[in-house]
Amino acid sequence: MATLGAQASAAPVVPLASVGSYADIDLTDDELGLWLTTSDGLVVARGPAPHFGDRPALLDGESVVELVPTPSGDGYWLFTDGGRVHVFGDAQDHGDVGHLELAGPVVAATATPTGDGYYMLGSDGGIFALGSALFHGSIPQVLAGGELTGPIAAMSATERGYLLVGSDGGTFAFGDAGFHGSVPGVLPGVQLASNIVGVVPGTAGYLMLGGDGGIFNFGQSRFHGSLAGFGAAGIVSVAVTDDLSGYLMLDAEGNVWPFGEARHIGVETTSGSDSTSVAFDQDDPVVVEVTLDATGTATLGYAGLGEPTVLDGPGVARLLVHAPEAEALDLTASGRWTVRVQPLSYATQWRNVDNTVAGTNPDVFRIDRGEPGVRAQFHTDEGHSITVTSRSVDGSTPRLLYDGTPPGGVDAVVLPLHDGPMILSVMPNAAWTLSLVPPALPRSVEIVGDSVGITLYINRPSSLDGVFSVRDSSIEGCGIVEQGAMMSGGRTRRDFSACVNFAQRWAADVAAHGPDMVLVVIGAWEVFDLFIDGATVSFGSEQHDAILRAGLMQMSAEFGNIDTAVALLEVPCQFPRPGGGLTPLPERGERWRTDHLNVLLREIAAEDDLLDDRMRFVTSPPALCDDPAVGDNPSFRWDGTHFGPPGGALVWDHLLDQLLRMP
Repeated sequence: MATLGAQASAAPVVPLASVGSYADIDLTDDELGLWLTTSDGLVVARGPAPHFGDRPALLDGESVVELVPTPSGDGYWLFTDGGRVHVFGDAQDHGDVGHLELAGPVVAATATPTGDGYYMLGSDGGIFALGSALFHGSIPQVLAGGELTGPIAAMSATERGYLLVGSDGGTFAFGDAGFHGSVPGVLPGVQLASNIVGVVPGTAGYLMLGGDGGIFNFGQSRFHGSLAGFGAAGIVSVAVTDDLSGYLMLDAEGNVWPFGEARHIGVETTSGSDSTSVAFDQDDPVVVEVTLDATGTATLGYAGLGEPTVLDGPGVARLLVHAPEAEALDLTASGRWTVRVQPLSYATQWRNVDNTVAGTNPDVFRIDRGEPGVRAQFHTDEGHSITVTSRSVDGSTPRLLYDGTPPGGVDAVVLPLHDGPMILSVMPNAAWTLSLVPPALPRSVEIVGDSVGITLYINRPSSLDGVFSVRDSSIEGCGIVEQGAMMSGGRTRRDFSACVNFAQRWAADVAAHGPDMVLVVIGAWEVFDLFIDGATVSFGSEQHDAILRAGLMQMSAEFGNIDTAVALLEVPCQFPRPGGGLTPLPERGERWRTDHLNVLLREIAAEDDLLDDRMRFVTSPPALCDDPAVGDNPSFRWDGTHFGPPGGALVWDHLLDQLLRMP
């Protein structure tokens, strides 16, 4: 055994407070199930993998770095970065090095083929051979005082040797382990996008795994794909099938990414015939794949699905189930069926749609084309319905994109801008085709409204270039009120005589320029009491609501004759303060007033009879109301109402996806 240092006293044992980040992934002996391990010792069993225990008592600051199954599959070892080992099931304790002062933390471990011993690897390349494991050399022994260019990160054992890999892709072979190249050898001087975190052995080569899911191939190892460029959370570990036909990557958040023939591993699979109910035990979104044989038909339903969907055999239906709303999948079936409940990350490894797909059953796809303005156009038999939903690949940001009967059987939606690839789910009740239509950019936007709209125009960010072409036709000091005067603090401040015919003036500019859409920015003047014909009209009263409704309907009527979409911008909370030579008006800071005005805007957008469903209510960034560090920050809005450059960038970034989805 190679010694790395002198003995040190043990730190006190502390209780585990919460689940740590994920650290390791391993396959069961039959390669149907898998174990996921977290840094605090939690072991998550997927598929038919048995669970033998977890959560060992760890020392202060100690982390579990590796789970190693026993050769029988009836137990496992948990190794820690402090050099300690914990046994579960039929795993035998062959000793550890937790009593030593290590030159570097333990970063990996592996067992001998018989299970009568195991190796532990230090980040300095030191090797601890325990039990029947034979020592074949170590990096400190070879370098003899030399320095590594990066810490050692992973190891792979052979029958009479082992391969060590550094975070920079440097490779060290000991015993009968074959050397087939290294990253510095083929990319000298190149800085990797992400450090190497794992190694996949092969019969005459090996694969190195980067923390971004990238794969480096050496020798005759088999490449099945990578996650480089997918934006996955940091990849921490990899497991490979015995016949090298596939491998699975694990990220720090617990997502598993299968490649090659490894997609069945860790999947809950149930087979049967006739009618039944298949229970779910999922807390996260999943993809349920139902396969029916040639003689069968099935009606599929679950809580939250709405109308059941019918599958005629032979065939496959894939459903994106937004767990935990579904407790079970109900099958009214004749013939044999198989149900597979798969983690969402598995679904991303099916086929990537970049043009056109078609089918008759529900299906789920991965789409990488997330550039602004890409449309999903679907065709179905006239009179039949279709539902289209999306999620990001990590399961977040669920969105209902379309639910209805396409007019003439053809319709389209603009795909949302997820951070990276997205999952698209199609739920039809007839044959369907889905095509991705390239964006027609830039889309032209005309702003109408008051001076807040003017500041949004002036402070639009350069990131909009090529996406939106923006013009401004706002009227300073004018919203949708053109009669009487506004009141603040119990006295009249200014009248709205300059705002007469505001809607006609807006519409004339819009008609002259012909934009794709209009962004209506109001709210600075509508939240006040009014003084009309010698009487006060209180904000929130029926009479005041009627005046605001009349202004909105007048605007809608004027835009009704123009072929453009209309977006009503939610009025954000305001924090009036002195700024820009303007007098702060306290009514703007009363949230109930903006909330009430937004209710009216939502109602008008929902009614939208005059614009033939071309009007939408679009939201403002929630931080403008919920985070005083943003909403009450003079760099975002110098007087608490009008936007500066950071505020303009915040609003436009929030609006980007919403406006691209406008009709």
